[in-house]
Amino acid sequence: MVVSDYYYSLDENSKKKFRDMVIDEIGIAYATFYYKLKNNNWRKSELHIIDNIINTLTKNNYA
Repeated sequence: MVVSDYYYSLDENSKKKFRDMVIDEIGIAYATFYYKLKNNNWRKSELHIIDNIINTLTKNNYA
C-alpha cells in the first residue's frame, strides 16, 4: 500500500495520530513527513516502521 493512500483514507483525528507516531518513531521533522508523503520518498526501513504503525493503529481501531 502507498503510504499516502492510507493516510488520506483516515479521518482527521486518525491522520494526526498516524502522523505523530511516524514522526516520533522515525525521527523526522513535521515538514519532512509531508514532503515524503507527497513524493512517496520513504526508505525501506521507514516503510517497515510505518507498516508496524499501521498494524498497531488497525488493531486499536484508529483506522
